[in-house]
Amino acid sequence: MDMGTDMEGLVREAERLIREQVWVLSLDDRTVAAQATADLLATVGTPESQQSLPAVDRLEHLREALAAVAIALAHVHGRLAWFLGASATALTPVLHWRAMPTRAS
Repeated sequence: MDMGTDMEGLVREAERLIREQVWVLSLDDRTVAAQATADLLATVGTPESQQSLPAVDRLEHLREALAAVAIALAHVHGRLAWFLGASATALTPVLHWRAMPTRAS
């Protein structure tokens, strides 16, 4: 699986839990989620804006997105913590990606 597939599965599971009322979002959960959404949009921007950026800048934005998720995670518990923690785990490969291609020796 890749990062995108992992995130899609996570979102589907969260939507199912909410739809079945297993996970009922509290006002605090909604506030933290809204702030995380705003932070992610400010960090990453739109898909169109990402397409015009060099790879090094896109990678920087992904790493900032991971930081925004981690900050949101520090403010919650319960199912929202599960969701944000799993999101952070899905995004961790960006910490291992190189900003610049490896030079040939």
